Amino acid sequence: GAVHVVRNGIGISEISSSKLSGVQGLWSLPACGPSIKTEEEKEEEDKFLVLSFVGGTQVLEMNNNRLDVSAVGGFDRSHPTLACVKSKLAGHCVQVTPKEVRHIDLRNGGELRCVFQPKGCANGQTIKVVSCGTGCQDILMSLGNGHIVYATMDNTGAF
Repeated sequence: GAVHVVRNGIGISEISSSKLSGVQGLWSLPACGPSIKTEEEKEEEDKFLVLSFVGGTQVLEMNNNRLDVSAVGGFDRSHPTLACVKSKLAGHCVQVTPKEVRHIDLRNGGELRCVFQPKGCANGQTIKVVSCGTGCQDILMSLGNGHIVYATMDNTGAF
């Protein structure tokens, strides 16, 4: 398949395309850091594209209408991503993998701020299904065999 990047507006026009195979999920994340754009313009613009594959995760970044592999830090690229959403904290996101929940500050190159690992994951279980509330403050995870884990993010970004 191919990933096509489009911008919001009245008409849809292809900005970039890239042929990728084996993509199991994808999420867009907003631009972060200093900008001369208004707050309204910033909210409409996504900069990162998180792609989940069977064996891992790849993060792409939009640069001059091109998708390039991003060096932004904090992401677990060795496991597939089950969910990746913008957090309630400006410039932050939450990545959920089969092993853990990661709170990432996307500003200034990306930084891992906090990791939450459900107790069952330490015993070999994995997160199978996840649902995140608005701003990713509330996260509900299923570990299978009737085990449900509920996690909340506080105002500092800790779980």
